[in-house]
Amino acid sequence: MEAASAKIRDLYEENRHHVGAALKTGSGKIVNAVHIEAYIGRVTLCAEAIALGKAISDGERGFDTIVAVKHPYSDDEDRALKVVSPCGMCRELISDYAKECFVILNVNGETVKVKIGELLPYKYTGESCNPTENNTLRRIHKRVVYYFKLDGKYCSQMMISSSFRT
Repeated sequence: MEAASAKIRDLYEENRHHVGAALKTGSGKIVNAVHIEAYIGRVTLCAEAIALGKAISDGERGFDTIVAVKHPYSDDEDRALKVVSPCGMCRELISDYAKECFVILNVNGETVKVKIGELLPYKYTGESCNPTENNTLRRIHKRVVYYFKLDGKYCSQMMISSSFRT
């Protein structure tokens, strides 16, 4: 948490970077990053995803623990940095690259460490598609999450579409 907090304190910029993440690799290296805000919300890149990409780009493959910390906005009364939960897309990404990774969260005011699988118990995988009786068609679900800012607060909307393939 200290590495993520230090990173966002150093690089905080209103409407640009307000979340920092730290990822502890299996080799013990700490990789940290900030999120990159974009005017079009779906182009925004989460700090957790950037930390994972940075670690993978540096040759790391095993991941132990990840945490994200949010810096308060300039008009927030509470000036404390807060541990935040990864969004749904980051949960999927962490699970794809680090099935045994721990995530540090704040649950009811208490800092806890849980496995990523606990945050994503019914993860979508190719094996989770239910084939039809004759195994010739499979339903493919696509989940798209859109993020947007409304009255100064970040919101998200998920769209699910289905298609069939042979």
